[in-house]
Amino acid sequence: MKYILSTAIALALFSCKHESLKFEKAKDELFSANSAPASVSASSKEVICKSQFFKYLEIGKEKKPILVSVQQSNSTAIQSGEQDGEIEVKGFARNGDAFSKEAYSKKFRADIINFEPRYMQLIRSARGENEEVSTLVNYFTGEELMDFTGPNAFFAIPNQEEKRMIGFLAQANDLGKLKDESNNTIGILNYASTNNKIQSIKIKAKNVLLMRSIQKFTPGIVISPLNEEDKVLDDGRTVILSSIKENFSPEKISNIIIELTFFLSVEQREVKITIPLNSDKLDLDKAIYDKGMFEMAE
Repeated sequence: MKYILSTAIALALFSCKHESLKFEKAKDELFSANSAPASVSASSKEVICKSQFFKYLEIGKEKKPILVSVQQSNSTAIQSGEQDGEIEVKGFARNGDAFSKEAYSKKFRADIINFEPRYMQLIRSARGENEEVSTLVNYFTGEELMDFTGPNAFFAIPNQEEKRMIGFLAQANDLGKLKDESNNTIGILNYASTNNKIQSIKIKAKNVLLMRSIQKFTPGIVISPLNEEDKVLDDGRTVILSSIKENFSPEKISNIIIELTFFLSVEQREVKITIPLNSDKLDLDKAIYDKGMFEMAE
């Protein structure tokens, strides 16, 4: 479900009825957060109340409940395309018969929010010379799983709800991250599960001249599983780890190659970085790249 912030949302025909609403199982299920009065039915599972959007979700096979509220903290800036527009997201955990316990409250520079099955995706639309950038957030903790520009990729594990994800945050992002070239950071390769962040690899150019020549946009990313049973789908965006048949453990996520391709504008040529994924970790010790051009570290 995609939720795009705009003033038109305020015209939605919902009403605020209770200051502190109970979760009533006997009737149509109702829920709210004490910080902002709202009345929401489980049949609709969402409501807009006093510029605040409430979304009720049941996550995973266990249907763990969470109530999320979304509010634009600077609507004028968002609509005009300025860089200081924000979305404020709050998560409320179940506390007895009501969702009154605030688990987290965070602000994100974004103008679109998607409610995915296992996480929230906050999207900052492309502006100027910057790419669209996404931030994935855990529903229950508010933890940022990863930021990425361009497309990200998924590793699906048979009989497991939890997936793995990989994405690259390039310099051409509109989050205000990686804008300072003084440390020669080209970008960050992020690896995460749909539950928590696992690894972030910072990739740097060895000198300023190379930094100015290399593209500031998302590099080409190719994922190649070495196990013949594993399948690549969706133009390389999804890898089905069919080789993991039973008794799953993170260590079995192995024998996968991540290849990044950067373009040098001055020399008009491509350079590659190859990083293996072994035992659920990006293995920098076995990475292949020109050490005269790049350096990488967690």
